[in-house]
Amino acid sequence: MILINNYIITDEILTENFSCNIEQCKGICCVEGDSGAPLTFDEVECLKKNIHKIYKYLSAKSIDTITKHNFYYIDVDNEPVTQLNDNKECVFAIFEKDIVRCAIQKAYVNKDIEFSKPASCALYPLRIKKYKDFVAVNIHRWDICKSSFEYGKTNNISLLEYCKDSIINHLGEYVYEYLKKLKQEK
Repeated sequence: MILINNYIITDEILTENFSCNIEQCKGICCVEGDSGAPLTFDEVECLKKNIHKIYKYLSAKSIDTITKHNFYYIDVDNEPVTQLNDNKECVFAIFEKDIVRCAIQKAYVNKDIEFSKPASCALYPLRIKKYKDFVAVNIHRWDICKSSFEYGKTNNISLLEYCKDSIINHLGEYVYEYLKKLKQEK
């Protein structure tokens, strides 16, 4: 484990390869899983302020779900997560041809909002868990992303470089630079 300020980070971040292989997985991570995507309470507030700008990218089903149940709920860990349509896809999932994409990301790319997507999605496969005195950063692994780990290895794309912008945006540039230095020393 790597200790940086109040972060405890898996040392696998220095050795693992990863690159999302959306052509292979088709964005199924927005559909599969036990619950919606983890959100921070700050992200909930940001989405509350911008939800009307995201509506134009959503399906009628997602708008109906949000109207009836909100765009998030509190899960069994007492944490906010994105709402699901019929316990399946995230309400922000949009289907473009045969690939699932994110309405939040699309609104951001089209400059409708200044929030790109939840940290849990941007940092994936890294998962952040806040505890009282520290923040744990670990790698989440599941079968649907197996091809992305293989793709990263085949194409020599390190997890650290793949997640560079997200690490800087969500953990800080100092954290990224420190990890990069450790990786170079290995």
